Amino acid sequence: MLSKFIAKRIKELRLDRGWTQEVLAEASNLDESYIGKIERQVYDNLTVKTLEKIIIGLDVEFKEFFQFSQEDVTSLKLSTLISSDDDTQQLLEIMNLIIKYKHSS
Repeated sequence: MLSKFIAKRIKELRLDRGWTQEVLAEASNLDESYIGKIERQVYDNLTVKTLEKIIIGLDVEFKEFFQFSQEDVTSLKLSTLISSDDDTQQLLEIMNLIIKYKHSS
């Protein structure tokens, strides 16, 4: 469930910049097909390290990246967010990434 919102946010920010997947891939030092798979949720095992590369590639603050739309926030409930051990681990890794970023600022 969490990967759905992250994939949507990546695509939203990319399109806001008028970027193609190729441009984002270059900026993130990732393969273009990988960006496409993430956005289409074909590849949902997104690591925190890869997410960090994408956020840096998008040139946004971590805080800005995690500002989901009101619609997403409304539909995102903790009980559905953490539906498996993998989701729990991914959420903890993202939280650690945010904490790391805050300490580096």
